[in-house]
Amino acid sequence: MENETYKKLYFQAFNCLTDLIKEIERIQEDLEEMYLEAEDHPEGNTDQ
Repeated sequence: MENETYKKLYFQAFNCLTDLIKEIERIQEDLEEMYLEAEDHPEGNTDQ
């Protein structure tokens, strides 16, 4: 029974880490988009 508890905890931790990795990848993609947009529209180059 103790072995089953450890297996359950292991898989819960594994799933949490997998979700965290996916979230980090999503944030990296968002940051890359923001960087590329900022590169296309530098702040010092506004025509207002």
